[in-house]
Amino acid sequence: MLTVWIVPLLFIGIFGLIVFFWFWWAAPRAQVPPYLEGDDLKRLELQDRLRQTNYQVLTGLGLAGTFFATVIQLTLTSQQWSSDHELRVRHEQDQSFAEASKDLIAASDKPLAERAAIQLRLLAIQAPADLLEQANAQFSSVARAQTRTSSLRVSRECTVNSTSSPGAQSTPAEADREEPPAGAQAAVRQLGSSVFAGLRRKRLGPACGLAGANRYLQINLEHRWLDDLDMGGLDLSCANMSQSKLHRVSLNGAKLFGADLRGSTFADWEIEASPGWTGYFEGEEYSGSHIGFSYTGPDDAERPRTGQSKRLPEWQTYRCFISDLRYADLRAVNFEGASLAGADLAYANLAGANLCAVDVSRANFTGARGLTREMVDGMCAGGGANDLKQQETPDWNAQPFGLDRLLAKDRKWVKRCGSPAKLCAGMDRATAIATALRPHW
Repeated sequence: MLTVWIVPLLFIGIFGLIVFFWFWWAAPRAQVPPYLEGDDLKRLELQDRLRQTNYQVLTGLGLAGTFFATVIQLTLTSQQWSSDHELRVRHEQDQSFAEASKDLIAASDKPLAERAAIQLRLLAIQAPADLLEQANAQFSSVARAQTRTSSLRVSRECTVNSTSSPGAQSTPAEADREEPPAGAQAAVRQLGSSVFAGLRRKRLGPACGLAGANRYLQINLEHRWLDDLDMGGLDLSCANMSQSKLHRVSLNGAKLFGADLRGSTFADWEIEASPGWTGYFEGEEYSGSHIGFSYTGPDDAERPRTGQSKRLPEWQTYRCFISDLRYADLRAVNFEGASLAGADLAYANLAGANLCAVDVSRANFTGARGLTREMVDGMCAGGGANDLKQQETPDWNAQPFGLDRLLAKDRKWVKRCGSPAKLCAGMDRATAIATALRPHW
């Protein structure tokens, strides 16, 4: 059957080739008349060459058009490939971001939480325009969600004889002091890292966004139990932590410039079964001299004391009983109504801070900078006064350290809490920040 078709097709092909070659040979000769003279032939030849030139120009234009069309096609294809690649990378980043966020929320221990938090930070650094603010919001959300309730408990590690009887001591069931929620700790450390602190400074400016900047980026940890958190060395400037609990936290060397800490409490007397809670240590009435501060300065040696010789170990003091704000940048911080009882603020910078109605019982201000006599006049120390006579007498066991140079010559003590005092006028935050930012020579 196949041979029936091959023979006719072969014959037709050979015949077509013969016709083509005949036309190729005869057609040009037929177009030139035999009676033309030499000049006519030259004119026809010139015309033919001009037509060939026109054909060549048209061919060149066609090739150029084809080239440019190819370039445009390649450019569009390349853009499409780039767009597809960016979409794929963004999709992968979003998936990784979501997975890291879930891991951070669900982390049950410190290593897992830190790994998830670092993953979120790296993703934010890779795509800062898309993910940096999202990561900041995610860290804030995790920190708030995991600090809704108190986690403080009594433990054998933090047990001392806090009774009025020497040698008497109970034995709690828990061996070690509780640790902060793993996710909250990892999230706060990232919020205070240079990456996110730099983002806040860039968007909020030096005045903490008071002029209407994007306040969405500010750290909002108000009304939270932030107990036990290690925030040492972090930059938490402009943070809102009003009415929060900050028992036995570490803010050593931290930056809290312009932060709102109104009504917050660092109080040692709120820690259950501690000497501050019971008012006794090793059978003696508890006072600042019992606290194992690393340094209280020579100027406090002359203050009248009850002569106690027993002292809490330094490691146990900072881990179990007090909050550490040594060397912290506390400029323009609003502490109004806060309790700094037992806190160590040695060598902290308090320029422009508001310390009106602040309880500084047993607090350590040794070497603190920026304090003024007006600030000290707004402080109080010790239990509330029951009558007018008691209002005029100091609670020596509750007196803070490091304020002797700022106390009046005729009154070397801080008044009791609850004594009649001028109502706080409120803090002009913008003025306080401007004051704190002013160079001091």
